[in-house]
Amino acid sequence: MIPAMNLPLPRPQTQRAPLLILSHRGESPLPSLAAPAAGGLTSGLIPLIRSHGGTWICAISNASHSPSEFTQSDRTSPYRLLEIPLEVHTHRGHYQEISNRGLWPLCHRVFEKPVFSTQNWTHYQTVNRQFARTALKQVELQNPKAILIQDYHLATCAGHLRSLSASSHSPPLSLFWHIPWPEPHTLKLFPWGEELLKGMLGNNLIGFHTHEDRDHFIQSCKKLLPHDIDFLRSQIQNPSTGFTTSLSVLPLGGHLPDESRTPDFFRDLKLGPQSKILLGVDRLDYTKGLFEKLQALSLILEKTTDQQRENLVFIQIATPTRDGVPEFAQYRESCHAQIAHLKQKHEKWMQGHFHWIETCLEKAELRFLYETADLCWVNSLHDGLNLVAKEYLLARDHPRSALILSRTAGCAKELVTADLTNPFDREDTANTVVRALSELSGFSNQERFKSLQTRARSWSALQWGEALLEKTLDSLPPSPLCETSHAGEPPKRNHPLQAL
Repeated sequence: MIPAMNLPLPRPQTQRAPLLILSHRGESPLPSLAAPAAGGLTSGLIPLIRSHGGTWICAISNASHSPSEFTQSDRTSPYRLLEIPLEVHTHRGHYQEISNRGLWPLCHRVFEKPVFSTQNWTHYQTVNRQFARTALKQVELQNPKAILIQDYHLATCAGHLRSLSASSHSPPLSLFWHIPWPEPHTLKLFPWGEELLKGMLGNNLIGFHTHEDRDHFIQSCKKLLPHDIDFLRSQIQNPSTGFTTSLSVLPLGGHLPDESRTPDFFRDLKLGPQSKILLGVDRLDYTKGLFEKLQALSLILEKTTDQQRENLVFIQIATPTRDGVPEFAQYRESCHAQIAHLKQKHEKWMQGHFHWIETCLEKAELRFLYETADLCWVNSLHDGLNLVAKEYLLARDHPRSALILSRTAGCAKELVTADLTNPFDREDTANTVVRALSELSGFSNQERFKSLQTRARSWSALQWGEALLEKTLDSLPPSPLCETSHAGEPPKRNHPLQAL
């Protein structure tokens, strides 16, 4: 049996209400302009914004330094995409430096040294302030039901919203933190830790994927701030203003299109009736364990029988990410060097059996690969959640299948009956993959896989979004963005969404 997570059920919507979503990257409502999404955050928000309508605010790096904002929509669009142009050096300091060379390695236990500089922190705050100003304009124009801020790129945005607004009314604010939250002693390494926390606590609600991340956040606030903490209700109150922030645990659900499409590269593969496809879908990111996966693959080839090895086809979709960040470029080179080593050691097998595809596939193409793969391999060294595992369970329609899942992926706390591995232990990982290959047809494995599918299919991206919205609305009565002293009353606990 899979343990229950006590996930809240969203309240039925009685009327369509516009939303305001803020994230670094957005998705165009116009099919001709929509690009494949490299991460789960964007695809997770699409069902919600399509359901409610409103405006999705995101950033673009604008080399021409044009001050104009760009809107993508037409009369039939379910929502508008509003793009904020950022000067190149500001975008670099915010996105490449503080976000992805500072916060990203700081929050992931992967032993990559974070890089900080005061100038880049200034750029980070500048971008968060720009998002806040743009959001305030939209509040005046639309009066949205809620403002949903997404992820580590916009951690201090809510604090800027409250300091900039002169309005006496506002929609409730929430921030969903999609990556792991570091332990308090790790956060102390961040030079602006207190400033980061205070900015985040400008939200009425902060959401996390796991209880561990929520608890680490509470412990961080206890160590670094003088705020009052209600551990039972998961609330943090500013003692000088009375403003209270509620914390919630809501793991994101999966979302895939109904139709699948064969990727171009797949048409050229030579597959036999006994072929077994081992699939990986990851960003080319050092937190995803691709280098370690390649090392384990060499051991797998040594441990399999001749017949298993002949039937095994390995496909790795390695999506390029974070152009311009040196650590990611170096990681890509390390993976290529490991592939060259594999070719030397297993030259015959690599011909026709090994497929490393560096591209960003569309969701319909990913659905086809999920439907086709006999095994899906998630080897993350540390992940906030990892939607690939859930997407595979949603799409795959055959019980003779296996999900090989890193214990350090956030979703492993839900999908506890997957074939769990330690990504830092190549021997353990290889043994798990070989065992999964051998047991695909076993009754126990098929029943286990069907139970995992039931779990994944019980909680969708839209349900997650609706629950996040409802918890945002219920977290505190709407309060003035500037006048936070009246927001000190704790939220009522008579609604099912208050369960977590």
